Amino acid sequence: MKRLCVVFLIFLITACGTDSSDPREFSDSLELLSPEDSSEVVLNQSADDSLHLVWQEPDDISGTLTYTAILDLDKDFSTGNGSVLRVEVLEDTNVGFSFNEISSLSIFTSKLVDTLYYTVFVRNSAEEIRAEKINRFTLKLNKP
Repeated sequence: MKRLCVVFLIFLITACGTDSSDPREFSDSLELLSPEDSSEVVLNQSADDSLHLVWQEPDDISGTLTYTAILDLDKDFSTGNGSVLRVEVLEDTNVGFSFNEISSLSIFTSKLVDTLYYTVFVRNSAEEIRAEKINRFTLKLNKP
């Protein structure tokens, strides 16, 4: 009986190993284009500036693609503490926000500068993966 349990345990461990159907975590080709990593973005209210998040369409996932662009105060991108902005975009590789939209976010109610992290998730009907890279940038709001 003991030998049978050991054989079964070895079989179970072998069967539960990694296989090619395991979900991917990152996209190899989903590139974040703007804002660039370690950049500074300055939005001027008087010029009615906008923040544009831009990424490259990946070639390692296909079908009808839905993107989730995320701004966060840290790199974990959880929906809890630290999440600044999440927006879903269907079949488009950019999204823009006006000065007024950005300045109305809770993180900018008491200050005009913050460091943000930006990434994009992409999903089709079968899987969701994230851009491998995470861009960090400083966002400054200039009010007259």
